[in-house]
Amino acid sequence: MSEEQPINHLLIIEDQDKKYTVVLESATCSIGRDATNSIVLKSSRISA
Repeated sequence: MSEEQPINHLLIIEDQDKKYTVVLESATCSIGRDATNSIVLKSSRISA
């Protein structure tokens, strides 16, 4: 009998300076420059 492997969802973000991976652990998340978002983007090219 084989065991099912857990599914991991990843978000890969690439900006001018670097590329990084975020593991998506929640069913929903918010993304943006504001510090209250669960995924905070630092690029000024993103609207506030």
